[in-house]
Amino acid sequence: MDDESCPSSWGRARQVQEEVARFAAGQDPVNPDTLKTVGGIDAAYSGERACACVVVMEYESLGEKARATATSRVSFPYVPGYFAFREIPALLEALRLLSPLPDLLLVHGHGYAHPRRAGIATHLGVLLGVPTIGIAENLLGGMEAQAPENRDGATSPVVMDGEVVGSLLRPGVGRTPLCVSPGFRTTLRQATGIALRCTRDHRLPEPLYMADRCAGRFLKEAGTGD
Repeated sequence: MDDESCPSSWGRARQVQEEVARFAAGQDPVNPDTLKTVGGIDAAYSGERACACVVVMEYESLGEKARATATSRVSFPYVPGYFAFREIPALLEALRLLSPLPDLLLVHGHGYAHPRRAGIATHLGVLLGVPTIGIAENLLGGMEAQAPENRDGATSPVVMDGEVVGSLLRPGVGRTPLCVSPGFRTTLRQATGIALRCTRDHRLPEPLYMADRCAGRFLKEAGTGD
């Protein structure tokens, strides 16, 4: 699909998401045995400026291999359900500085767990042709889920419009659950397993935790933070 980062109307934005969802639904899932690297990507904001960071790690060891940062001016408002149009331009700027791209990306936001099944993780994966997983810290309106048991790796289904769209994953005893959903070329089972496998000492999976910290630091160092 073409990168249509700033659609001309809300109707067009919805249409783009519907196209993203249809395209993603027709793709085969990745074989996890082929994964050598995994990336985490996130952005931090100050006013109308976004600072993005992508951190790439070895899938087996979670040793860092590469990272890239970039800034971009925000041209789309924050509206729940349309977050991809606000953040993806900054993410793409950071990703353009990487070669090669990671075998899979963990994206800070929803994937299939979305009103039109096309959250930022799905949207970004379709644009890049790279398998993705959505890792969100909060549920969107219309989602229902029960808290999973208080044990490492416990899950419970996230339901929207009568369909299971993701999982609440508890990434450790006493840690607040995350909403994990397939993005592009991943299944829910794969998404949950890979997210848990990449989790170490923090609530977020390690590549995403490092990207989140990197984006925040980069924002301050760029002189656009507080």
